[in-house]
Amino acid sequence: FSKQTSFTTWLQLALKSGSTDQKTKWEVVNCGGVSYASYRLVPILEECLNYEPDLFIICCGHNEFLEDRTYGSIRDQSPLVTTSHNYLSRLRSYQVYRNLLLGNAAQSANERVTLSDRVDALLDYRNGLSAYHRDPAWREAVMHHFEFNLKRMLTIATRKSVPVLLIQPPSNLGDQPPFKSEHRDSFTQSDTEQFQSLIDQSRLQMKQHKLSAVRPLEQACDLDPEFAAVRYQLGRLYESVGRFDDARSEFVAAREQDVCPLRMLLPMEAVLAQAAVDFDIPLLDAHELLEEQTKHGILDGSQLVDHVHPSFEGHQRIALAITQSLAHQQQVQLSPDWKNIARKSFDDYF
Repeated sequence: FSKQTSFTTWLQLALKSGSTDQKTKWEVVNCGGVSYASYRLVPILEECLNYEPDLFIICCGHNEFLEDRTYGSIRDQSPLVTTSHNYLSRLRSYQVYRNLLLGNAAQSANERVTLSDRVDALLDYRNGLSAYHRDPAWREAVMHHFEFNLKRMLTIATRKSVPVLLIQPPSNLGDQPPFKSEHRDSFTQSDTEQFQSLIDQSRLQMKQHKLSAVRPLEQACDLDPEFAAVRYQLGRLYESVGRFDDARSEFVAAREQDVCPLRMLLPMEAVLAQAAVDFDIPLLDAHELLEEQTKHGILDGSQLVDHVHPSFEGHQRIALAITQSLAHQQQVQLSPDWKNIARKSFDDYF
């Protein structure tokens, strides 16, 4: 968790040891803040411009739902305005125009949802999990805010001609149950009884024959596909019987339906990927990178130490992948045996 063992430190070591230019002084500054959401990164990026950076590495997406934020102005927008903005916001010219000519107005709107200097995470409070409930409008607003801030950072960096590398952070799918589950709003008492009966049947069958336990759990998921915990249980059951593709699909569904979303969601991953295309900048998928190291193609605790944070080795793999990406972008020249040299420097440092 500390910066001494984060990918930024390993990156600096890899560049210093693996580069053919031993005269260059490589400095990688970790500007991450504990539980910082994307809107808190915007002023940090702006401040960093004062130090003439050669590259920004932006890795965000997991912390967006940690703080309570209200979006009255967003909720009150008509569907026509929202749809038009969503389309136009994909256009690079629109982003530049909005930030340059409407910068003050955009900044004022953003400041309405900017909180104090310290992160006031809901989960820091006793029974903080109880503050989370299924709220599609709030979730959608948070994701829109993430998109706004991401594009704002990329626009600022582009205007100042500072290259950017985007990183999609990893999520623990296989070893992380959802933090909170809720039934859909229309769930009746009769539905609840039937739902529980199917789960009980599956548990009973699991003691005798795992394959026969699958069907009742599938039926429970069909009855309420929004109940995250059962989607996760079905994923674990699929995994235990060797249906790994189905297992991964259910693990992803469990993450997406989590009422307390502490892991980046699919629409946000899509926003990140689209931003990389729109701004023509490289994107390193750290989730895919670490998932390639797993036995069955499901990212789990073998590479992560909790729901999102990589292990020491995971951070090192990310650093090596960034180094390789910089070489592809011709921002660094590497020696033929740079990877082994870098790993040796990791061992010495560790």
